[in-house]
Amino acid sequence: MSNPWHVRILREAAGIVVLLGVVGCNPMSAAMSGAKMSMKVFTGAQAKTYPLEGLSADAVRPYRSLAVGRVTTDVSPICTFDVLSEVRLALGEAFAHEKLRRHFPGGEPQLVANVVVRFFKKGDLFGKEPRLDLLVSFVDGAGGREIGRVYVEGISQSPLETEAKHLAAADAEELRDLLRDRKEVKAEKLK
Repeated sequence: MSNPWHVRILREAAGIVVLLGVVGCNPMSAAMSGAKMSMKVFTGAQAKTYPLEGLSADAVRPYRSLAVGRVTTDVSPICTFDVLSEVRLALGEAFAHEKLRRHFPGGEPQLVANVVVRFFKKGDLFGKEPRLDLLVSFVDGAGGREIGRVYVEGISQSPLETEAKHLAAADAEELRDLLRDRKEVKAEKLK
């Protein structure tokens, strides 16, 4: 008499677990690694901002519009024209986002973000962590006076978001949120 199909599948699964244990692979550890990897896929690219100087709520208060200025690099062998283009595009989209439009409705004075791409590394499926770092100088659009500098560090642990466009979008969104927060602090003080 043959075993029902579900008994056979359970025996095969038990056999695989035993085989993995014999060769030194902990099945529980393998399952946890798989779970960690899937969480990294869902998390995607992320960025952190580090204000270096200036860019206080009071400094940002008078500005009614926001623009992307120069996007350059001082490490051209690492940061190609394509990377600079992705950064410019992502910043333009982030600065035009509705989260900022009510804080920067348009007009003068204008706040300009000049960006120096400091580092870029494309990732891969085998553990090379992608990274895109920016040094952003916010200047007055009329006079060119610097009102603050911010360092932005973008990384991705997701094997699906390893390109410059993913990292540039994460960096730009983090800058957008920083500017929104600065404007909202100002609005709360006025209440």
